[in-house]
Amino acid sequence: MPHLLFSLIVTGILIPLLAPFVRPYMPAFRSASYITMHFDSDTCTTAQTIKVDHAIHDVQAITRQALKDLDLIEPFLGDTNRLDARMREKGPQGENYRRLIYTYEMLFGIIDGRTSRSVLKARFDKVTALAQTSGVCLTDIHLSPQIRHVYSTFSNIRNLDLPIYCNDDPLLAAPHYGCQQAHDGAGRYVAAYIQQRHIDLDVLRIFKDEIIVICPSWFTTVSNTSLPTILTTTFPVPHTTLDAHPPPTNPPLIRHLDDIRTILPAFALLHELTHTRAVMGPHNAATDERGEDGGLAYGWDKAMMLGSRRPESALRNADSLALFAVSVALRGNDWSMGRARPAEVPAEWEVE
Repeated sequence: MPHLLFSLIVTGILIPLLAPFVRPYMPAFRSASYITMHFDSDTCTTAQTIKVDHAIHDVQAITRQALKDLDLIEPFLGDTNRLDARMREKGPQGENYRRLIYTYEMLFGIIDGRTSRSVLKARFDKVTALAQTSGVCLTDIHLSPQIRHVYSTFSNIRNLDLPIYCNDDPLLAAPHYGCQQAHDGAGRYVAAYIQQRHIDLDVLRIFKDEIIVICPSWFTTVSNTSLPTILTTTFPVPHTTLDAHPPPTNPPLIRHLDDIRTILPAFALLHELTHTRAVMGPHNAATDERGEDGGLAYGWDKAMMLGSRRPESALRNADSLALFAVSVALRGNDWSMGRARPAEVPAEWEVE
């Protein structure tokens, strides 16, 4: 076990193979860090590997949809008249703008025409700054570097190099805060402080390297529901319809984004991936922010409160990013209020 910990630290897990590049005067492509997620064969069974692999593909699909929707908002930042005109359009396109903008504002603050475009752009860029990936066609070569970063992030989150462990047995049973010399010729020290915690899902950082640990309870409590099933579903529906592990008595309807957390494995995985520097970049890893009550801003209500009181904190909050991406991906409903509403054009927005 100490040898495993040592090897993770010394050899380096995240090895970028391709550097970013942009072609001038053409639709730009950003290529960066073509790396791979892989499973630890000693801790992951075949069934566990399949479940996590499906969740990874779902995360990729969710972030790609978020990318497409964010592309709709960006041109209208700071231009109230154009934004209002889009929101008042009839039919599915207008409803999509309303749903998207309302959701964004609920989680990250108001897109106000009185606020300068530069301020709004800075806020928007932070929301979209999820991971360096590759092969994404940008629609505008004049996009800011931050926007380019977000576009590449959302498009191909599958291509990372993060080892996935399906239990934390290889870690220390108890914390050890002493240091020992690493005889690798570089005189580095190994701080063996990573311990077993038997939590559901976590990202652990060992010096510059990162691993994802998924503990057995996650596999037994989270449903096997996949994104394609949910995408074809109009909520609310009974828990028994989608959830392999519904509440034991009188299962309620799945009607809220917080309910989706219990049936979609990709939700928790997306949250954890936003914590990693491998996905978010070396300086943009999301945190778990605390709300006014001192508790973690998990779930729709606390994330919404964080966005209304402290938008800058919401931009760093992992759950806010996950909630936004999942809510815009589930297109069978309007989730802009956190609960499943019909995806239809509200009468008050119809233009005569």
